[in-house]
Amino acid sequence: MLPFWPRSRPISIAYTSRTSGLVRPTGSGIDRRQLALIATWKLSTKQAESMGLTADGRRPVVPSENIIEVYDTTTGESVLSLTDERTKNVKYVAVSPDGTHVAFSRGNEIAYVWEMRDQGTVTQLLPDGISRI
Repeated sequence: MLPFWPRSRPISIAYTSRTSGLVRPTGSGIDRRQLALIATWKLSTKQAESMGLTADGRRPVVPSENIIEVYDTTTGESVLSLTDERTKNVKYVAVSPDGTHVAFSRGNEIAYVWEMRDQGTVTQLLPDGISRI
């Protein structure tokens, strides 16, 4: 696959120097190729301030309007969502390394942790006396 990847792209730059003896495809087909996206999905009608991604790359987590959605990267379909008063105007999300929890916040306000298993619980990250992060 690497020989067919455009040499100017970050993947080629990072890995070509670590190889030896790669074939160099040439010809009119290589010269005329056009780079294209594999897929695009409209995830929100508003600008996304952040997005989280599980470590395996299979589940992007995106805040949108008044909901946090978890998508499947193979289909683009929503597989899990959280909607309640705490998800209104969320700006930031982050996924735990094991992919089971999502931390989220509206910005300079209270942070929460959502356990994604079985539409799990949402817990306030800091005690009530601490209102900003």
